[in-house]
Amino acid sequence: MKKITIYDIAEKLDVSPASVTRALNNLPKVGPEKRELIIKTAEEMGYTPNRAAITLSRKQICVESVIFGAIPEFYGDIIDGINAAYDELKDFNLQVNLHVMDKNVHDESVLCELLDSFKPRETNAVLIYSVSDTEEIAQSLDRLICSGVHVMVINSDISIANPHYSVYPDGKTAGRMAAEVLDWVSARKNMYFFMGDKATGILRHNNFGFLKEAEERNLNIVGRFHDNGNAENAIHNFEKFIAQNPNIIDGIYINSAVSNDICKGFYHKGLLDKFKIVASDLGKDIVEYIGMGKMPATIFQNPFKQGSESLQRMYVIITGYKDIESTKLVSPIIISKSNVGFYAQFV
Repeated sequence: MKKITIYDIAEKLDVSPASVTRALNNLPKVGPEKRELIIKTAEEMGYTPNRAAITLSRKQICVESVIFGAIPEFYGDIIDGINAAYDELKDFNLQVNLHVMDKNVHDESVLCELLDSFKPRETNAVLIYSVSDTEEIAQSLDRLICSGVHVMVINSDISIANPHYSVYPDGKTAGRMAAEVLDWVSARKNMYFFMGDKATGILRHNNFGFLKEAEERNLNIVGRFHDNGNAENAIHNFEKFIAQNPNIIDGIYINSAVSNDICKGFYHKGLLDKFKIVASDLGKDIVEYIGMGKMPATIFQNPFKQGSESLQRMYVIITGYKDIESTKLVSPIIISKSNVGFYAQFV
């Protein structure tokens, strides 16, 4: 018979695992009615405490959260998600140390020095978001794993040799969603495709999903460009393309780390009104343009949820409350004019 865990109780009642733990251990921040319901449900489901997990949860748990990013608006959402999860878990002897390095200021050697400074006896786990995937970074993480430190990679494809955990967006589905939306809104089905950075695995997954769905829907990819994170260069090459091929494009998919900047450049050049554009992220300017009706949609990758999921899942792994799969895919969301007001809070 399957052993009932706090996560089974939480799923049944649609509450957080932290709320279940608080109720069962007579901790604060749970209302009396909810506490009574949780205790009653636990009894009905035959829940018995995991003594090993209880012993570990009473010890100090140290998690090092490492951010090595290039776009503050994006990695800031990941940080917010980690902080939100920490607020849920901080009553359970959890310590989270946040280290933020901007790739525009620091190089990869600084990141490796930080990783190598973590002492396995004092560190239970490392959460890492990195826009760089070098052999040196992978080696530093592999050394930690071999020393017994759990590693969770967020929104990245770092080539770690040893077993680790990952939380990242379902890129293939996101790409398929973009093709689906463009099929709905475009008349002639002729598409231009900004393909992002060739070296970024997450973007490659998006590209694969988009091209697959575009083929199935008979969308014509008449032009494509790898912008490699350079919005100005992307816009310049697009203008050059449409000058040579006028009146051919009616839809554009911008799958890029700088999709907000590309859309902003299009707006100032008067291009948003000429094409049906779907982006691959949610930025302040994209929110405004969708609200104005100048863009039909964007595909939200939800970095906040990626951050919160990473810490929540790592706590489960460390305490041994439940066996979980090594990879968690965060489902993308189509953001259009009807729901952009709600998701504006994430930018």
